[in-house]
Amino acid sequence: MRLTASLCIGSLIALSVIAFAFAGKSNLARDGYWWSVSTPSFKLGFVSGYVVAKDEAGVKEMAQCAGFVDMLKDKYPGQNLFQKLCTEPTNGADFDGITMGQFVDGVDEFYKDFRNKQLDVSWALQYVRDQVRGKPAKELEVELTAWRACQFAYSTGDSKKILDTCK
Repeated sequence: MRLTASLCIGSLIALSVIAFAFAGKSNLARDGYWWSVSTPSFKLGFVSGYVVAKDEAGVKEMAQCAGFVDMLKDKYPGQNLFQKLCTEPTNGADFDGITMGQFVDGVDEFYKDFRNKQLDVSWALQYVRDQVRGKPAKELEVELTAWRACQFAYSTGDSKKILDTCK
C-alpha cells in the first residue's frame, strides 16, 4: 500500500514537472493548420474572444487619443480634432456588424486556399471582415499577396528580408 502511494505521488510530481516545463513554451502557430483541427465550438469561442479583445483595444486607443486631442485643442481652435483623429477606423480594431458565424465560415473558406495555410488567423479575420464589408477584390488580393510575402520572409529568418518585405 505504501509503495503504491509513493509511486502515485512520484508519478504525479513527474507529470506536473513535465506539464509546467511545456506550459511556458507557446510556439503554437495560429495558422490554417491549427484552425483546421479546431472544433467548431472552439472556432466560435476564439473568434468571439478575438473580436471582443479588438473592440476593447479600440476603446482604449480612442481614450488615449482623446487625452492627446485635449492637449492640442488650444493649438487648433475651432476644429473637431476628436472626430478627425480618434474616430477614424484606421487601426483595424473595428469588427462590428459581422456575426461570429460569418467570421468562422469566412476563415474556413480563407484557409481552403493552400497559399493561405501559414498565414496567422488575425490576417484571416481581417480579410474576412474586409471582404464582408465590400472591399474591392483587387485591393483584397494585393493585401493578401503582401501578407503571403511577409509570411515567407519570416520563415527565412532573414531580418533584412523581413524588414524589406513586411512594411
